[in-house]
Amino acid sequence: MGLQNSGAYTGALDVDYRQFTKLYEYMKNLARRVNRQYRLVMLTLAGEMEKLGEEDKEKVMEKLEQAVRKGMRSTDIFTRFSEHQLLVLMMEIDDEKAETAVGRVERIFFSDNAAQPGVILQHAMTDI
Repeated sequence: MGLQNSGAYTGALDVDYRQFTKLYEYMKNLARRVNRQYRLVMLTLAGEMEKLGEEDKEKVMEKLEQAVRKGMRSTDIFTRFSEHQLLVLMMEIDDEKAETAVGRVERIFFSDNAAQPGVILQHAMTDI
């Protein structure tokens, strides 16, 4: 069947915001029904971001997206929320493991992003 070979990806799944909101609602309903732990994480680039030009801001955001793809699990889903923010849905994960995953993203991001000093990565997390 063609479906088995279509849409293959590695790392966290990147979707547009509209798809993300539908998946969020679905996962919120599923989490209630099956009594599982799901998390919503917001990653925000701050610090010297406002001093960068538009092209450099976009490059930094692309590097953050790459870090999320590499650092999160293939069952996690993310989207760009604003000019400097990403949202990540994490399925069946407790706070400690979610913090570990965010730490992995931070390490990847900063190891690949040495050219932009002063940029910091903040995160907030909530249950869904």
